Amino acid sequence: MPAYLSVAGPSGAPFSDFENRLRRMTMLDALRRAAVREILVMSERGEPVPSDLKDLWSSGFRCQITFVSEAADAHESLHQFEVSAHQSWH
Repeated sequence: MPAYLSVAGPSGAPFSDFENRLRRMTMLDALRRAAVREILVMSERGEPVPSDLKDLWSSGFRCQITFVSEAADAHESLHQFEVSAHQSWH
């Protein structure tokens, strides 16, 4: 499965706002259509659960997710995501 990490274009220049939104939407649609069974989310700092993943999850997409984060508050953020995800199942 492809890795969707790049924040820059092939030349190394940042994507424009429109290109970035289009790239993210294309990535989310590809994940949904491919019936992905597992996603690995890696982050160094900041919010360990990307907002795009929250949006995808709230739309009914389901798979196994593994999070790897160096953020000091990652455990709390992941717990909040788990609680909200559990509530959306019921």
